[in-house]
Amino acid sequence: KELLKDEFLYATDIMEYLVKKGVSLKEAHDAVGRLVNYCCENDLKIQEISLRVLRSFNKKFNKNVYDLLDAKKSVKLKTSYGGTSPVQVKRKLKHA
Repeated sequence: KELLKDEFLYATDIMEYLVKKGVSLKEAHDAVGRLVNYCCENDLKIQEISLRVLRSFNKKFNKNVYDLLDAKKSVKLKTSYGGTSPVQVKRKLKHA
């Protein structure tokens, strides 16, 4: 549980969040990479950064991005075939 507090685990979720908002994959990847670097250089967690600062990385960030910094939500987001969402896991267990 302690390891799940590392917010950088959710970088892919944040990138996908931006893509769903119409940001190109390349631009979203760049924004999240710069965000992670900023956090590392300033010894900050993503949740400690104001929305104003987040928007300096990409204008599509809204306050709901902070909701992604949660392991349970992250697992549920993985809905593609073989993903970690409960629906996908149940399908695979039933198949097995």
